[in-house]
Amino acid sequence: RAPPDIARLAARRAGAGVHFADKDKGDNELEQVVSIRWAKYKTVCFDTVNQVHHGDFGMHLQVWQCPEEVHDWERFVIPMPGRKGVIRPEKFPSMCLATSDTWNLQFKSCTMAPPSEKLFIIRAGGLAGFHHIHLAASPGKCVDIPDDNATNGNRVMLWTCYEHAPSDGQKEVHKTAGVDYANRTPGAPGVTAHERLGDESLLIERKPKDCKWADWTPWSSCSRTCGRSHAWRYRPVGQLASRRGYSCTGPWREERQCDLQACPLADAGLRLTWPVAFLLGCCIIPLFAEAVRRLLRRQAAQREKVADEDDDDDDDEDETSEAEAERGPMVNTKGAPKSGSNRHRKKSAGKGDLSRDLPGFCHQFVTIVKRCSIQWWRQQPVRLLFLVIIEFAAVFLGVLDRFVFKTPTWTPTLYMNSQISMALLVGVYSLNTFGEAADLPIYWREVSHGLDRLAYFLGKIVVQLIDQFLTVFGFATAYYLVMSPPIPFFWYVITYHLVGFVAAGWGYAVSCWLPYDYVAMGPFVTALLAFVFGGILGLPTEMKVYLTNPLFELVVNSVAFTRWGVPMEFFMYTHYNPPDFDLMGIQDEYLYNMTVHDFGLGWTLPGDTGSFWTGVFCLMLCGIVLRVVAFVGLVFTNASKQV
Repeated sequence: RAPPDIARLAARRAGAGVHFADKDKGDNELEQVVSIRWAKYKTVCFDTVNQVHHGDFGMHLQVWQCPEEVHDWERFVIPMPGRKGVIRPEKFPSMCLATSDTWNLQFKSCTMAPPSEKLFIIRAGGLAGFHHIHLAASPGKCVDIPDDNATNGNRVMLWTCYEHAPSDGQKEVHKTAGVDYANRTPGAPGVTAHERLGDESLLIERKPKDCKWADWTPWSSCSRTCGRSHAWRYRPVGQLASRRGYSCTGPWREERQCDLQACPLADAGLRLTWPVAFLLGCCIIPLFAEAVRRLLRRQAAQREKVADEDDDDDDDEDETSEAEAERGPMVNTKGAPKSGSNRHRKKSAGKGDLSRDLPGFCHQFVTIVKRCSIQWWRQQPVRLLFLVIIEFAAVFLGVLDRFVFKTPTWTPTLYMNSQISMALLVGVYSLNTFGEAADLPIYWREVSHGLDRLAYFLGKIVVQLIDQFLTVFGFATAYYLVMSPPIPFFWYVITYHLVGFVAAGWGYAVSCWLPYDYVAMGPFVTALLAFVFGGILGLPTEMKVYLTNPLFELVVNSVAFTRWGVPMEFFMYTHYNPPDFDLMGIQDEYLYNMTVHDFGLGWTLPGDTGSFWTGVFCLMLCGIVLRVVAFVGLVFTNASKQV
């Protein structure tokens, strides 16, 4: 009995059960470019290339071992499932697969072959993703590889559609009409999945889709109207890679330098506002502090002079009284006898404390250094415990960054996090220099008895430099060993020492300006300053916002230590280890290019392309200014307790 028309059955099932491997949603084309593999042997592909008559009319369709590269597989243009159409090689669109005897297949001219010989229909086989190719004029015939022969060059033929082969080796013919082998209907009881993989089961895969760039956007306007400036353009991804297609290669962003005229003096002056302000602060604040110190000394000298004049008057009165005593008692003009009782009281309080010789600045400075050195040595147990905590924090942070988060060693946020952590530890530890509640009353008493405040301040911070070096060196070394960045250790650690110098200055300033009743809040204030000035104002992703506004740039350049510490490490990394964009993902490449561009918008010293020496200058200047501010606070805060 002749089988029913399979075309109608396939058309009804096309929306539900018939699909191509990796088929995109919304594809409504009548034809698709695909590769065809044998489902039984997934490394065997349909082929026309490896034969003598390749490209000629009459060439055969054969099987061949699939090339290793998916893009090298041969492609065919075939109809969509459920539709009638021709099968053509992609490279020879004028040739169609045809049969003249419903058994042998060869490629003929599409215009010469009649429809009954060249039209085929695709339907789904029993297993998901597998397909059968039927001759439309004879639906009982399928494209088949006879005799389970996967040898290279074996010809593909039309064969009666077999669905499975019983274990006895005798092939049992099952017509495809009305039999559902996937769901094991009574038409084929007990058929296993492996048995359903007949010689006609094919795996049809659409052509890989490579990633494609869209057109470049127009060049942006220059970032500034004069001076050093940049313009850039982008190109988005126009087509994402799919079906094992190639990813997009090459840069997604290009940048060029704008050749503009030099900035006028007004703009140059605006750019130099913050360094000029720093320099003025360094000059005015020390002069102001010195003027205050001289004023205090002048007032003390005046009080001493007044006391000496009172003593001279008392001596004159004593001589007069002795002369009157020799002549006998006398009565003054008001009738009140003169007495020497007041003379003895003033004599006992005379020149004693006010007229003693005080040691000079150098002598007091050396004495303070010696005393602080002895105290430093006696506090070794506490110091060692703090250093252990610092080492643990550095190793813990490094393990998270390298082994848990797997952050690339060039990432700017990596340097920002490590510098904030170190600055917090150094700043809190520096509070002990001038913020010990037990030491402040002793300091006030010594000041009231002639202690030179500047000698005391410098002596304390000189000894504190040892602790500052130990904490910074310990943290930076441990973090460096864990992360192992491709930067020489000397250039790596010098940035951390400069950041530690600034962090210690913040600790001094906080401890010197906090009133005595609020000394316990020092760690909280220091932590707040570290997160605000190091984190919020030093975010690498927001540098474009800060550095394109003169006011924001002034604030960030003045107080944010990560504004300089991060680019110093970042550009030093790129100097010793230039990035390989072929090994970067598109997200990392975007972050890298954005960081280079945004940090390049800021002010730098002339000729300093990597902003390293600009960072050295600014961090040193910031640390010095903070120490001047701390000294002013030491002089004027709690002034009522220093007399």
